Amino acid sequence: MIPGLVSLSLISLASLVGVAKAGPFSPSPLSERAALSCYPLELKQLQTLRAWPKLVQYAQDTYGPKGEPHVNVEEHPEYGRANACMNEAAVKISYATQPSCSSLNNTVKGTVDGTNQKVKFLQRTGMEQQGSWTVTDSATIGVSMSFNVGFSVEGLFDAGLETTVSAEVTNERSSSFSTTSSNVLETTVEFENQSGDQCAMTLETKTCSAIGQGRVPVVAEGVVWFFYPERRAPADDPEHSKHYHWGINIADVLTQEERTSYADIKGPIRGTYQASYSTSCQDTNSTSPVTLAII
Repeated sequence: MIPGLVSLSLISLASLVGVAKAGPFSPSPLSERAALSCYPLELKQLQTLRAWPKLVQYAQDTYGPKGEPHVNVEEHPEYGRANACMNEAAVKISYATQPSCSSLNNTVKGTVDGTNQKVKFLQRTGMEQQGSWTVTDSATIGVSMSFNVGFSVEGLFDAGLETTVSAEVTNERSSSFSTTSSNVLETTVEFENQSGDQCAMTLETKTCSAIGQGRVPVVAEGVVWFFYPERRAPADDPEHSKHYHWGINIADVLTQEERTSYADIKGPIRGTYQASYSTSCQDTNSTSPVTLAII
């Protein structure tokens, strides 16, 4: 079979005399696709891809001139679909600026439970991160559609530690969205209060901020059809059955990059890391700290 050729068979129906209908080719329903989000692709959007002339040239070389392109033909749903899809499992977020960080240490005193004279500290350890994003340039396919997108954000505090978040992104210039991640563990430090003790805990808070950026790929998938004014066979296979309509799998002619358009995003990221150490209860007349129990 010719590469890129959708296998066809002619069906003689009163309303479809001389029309070639799709045979074995049958795209999966959207619910069964691996893509995170897919929407019907409009022909005028498909034609914005730089590689569109390559598809047209393929159709001319294979079936001849005068072919009129169509996608998602409503009167022929059996012809299969063409979609704009966001397939990326996790879009990589890098930094347009190096993270700027600052640290602050605070010493806090515990709270006394008047009932049993116990002193408690609440410790929050871990990292929280927020991002505010704007679409600076939209993809030319799937325009104004909202895609479910996962992001892999390079670590603010440790470049080797990535954070995964997700958000709904509308493919429209100047649209905005936010992302949030939190991995914070809360523990309670508790001990018996003793007269003359001074109890304190040192908290370290590190804050980092940067400008992040990423590219959300929207990919053209499915079949584009070319309608001809007369029946014809492929140019290099004149003995093949002749049809008015011929379909081409977009992915068989164009590479992944050629059928991809990108929505560029950019925005500030801010992260906070909290840790506690030197938690102790010390006799004011001694330099030896009292051991605490974490519950």
